[in-house]
Amino acid sequence: MAATEPQRENETLARAIPERIMTDGDADYIDEVFAPDFVEHNPAIGEIHGPEGFREYVFEPFRRGFSDLRVAVEDVVAEGDRVVLRVTISGTHDGPFMGIEPTGKPLTASGFALHRLAGGKVAERWVLFDALGVIEQTSTAPTA
Repeated sequence: MAATEPQRENETLARAIPERIMTDGDADYIDEVFAPDFVEHNPAIGEIHGPEGFREYVFEPFRRGFSDLRVAVEDVVAEGDRVVLRVTISGTHDGPFMGIEPTGKPLTASGFALHRLAGGKVAERWVLFDALGVIEQTSTAPTA
């Protein structure tokens, strides 16, 4: 079944987060993508509110910690007002990240994000990613 025009628009908007915002570093586009009352549910970092919350707790830490950050979209499923993305995060830990000083180590992690769109913006997201893998790969402590 072919995607409808609203589904294609929703997919384009959801893909802008990993591609245009996270990979390209376009912080100004955050306000265009997220609704003012946006909520992200993320068990690794807690609940995030609004475009500023996304900028402060997701965008800035990752862009500061990994200057060559790349978030590649591997799969997309769009239906109605929902879009699911499966992504792969990669980069070099060359800046401070969540209290961890730069290690110069490469990072690769997988994740999923379910987006609910309303009024042409992302209203809500549920995010799961390999947070333990990120911590292990950015840590200087030996792993088991």
